Amino acid sequence: MKNSIDDLFPKGLLRPELFMGVASSINARAVGINLSEAGQPSGSHFSGGRYGRGEVGEFVLIEGQQNLLLGRITEVRLPEQDRRSIKPDYVGKTNLDAIGQIQLLGCVAMDDLTVTAGVDAYPRLGDRVYAAPHQFIALLPRLMEKNNEGDTPVLLDLGAVDVAQES
Repeated sequence: MKNSIDDLFPKGLLRPELFMGVASSINARAVGINLSEAGQPSGSHFSGGRYGRGEVGEFVLIEGQQNLLLGRITEVRLPEQDRRSIKPDYVGKTNLDAIGQIQLLGCVAMDDLTVTAGVDAYPRLGDRVYAAPHQFIALLPRLMEKNNEGDTPVLLDLGAVDVAQES
């Protein structure tokens, strides 16, 4: 990559503004998380982008002891005793005790942000979970390249538009 990691993320990849919660259960495929921001009526905006901070489909980074883990939220729910607290007139509250499930996708090296598939080391209970910055997600194809493959550009053939036919 032409830009250094410090140039791309001058204040670091894990931002306190994107904090979502902490790991509360761990198994070989997924991590359970206590979502501290799930009670908000809407996501938040940071650095020009919208972050759901607890929405299904959102990419996350788990700050492990040895590396960062890339994951994606696959489920958000309330404990059974709190399930009835959500009514049609719900306007949001911060102390809602939501639980999420994160599918583990890969590891992120802390020194150069290289992404590899699979899990090298699992997180521990209490490890912090952050929304993954949009700029980082946009760089994933390049961050997954081997070191000697970085000279060739990443190209996606999306198709063609026939300009000869007009409506």
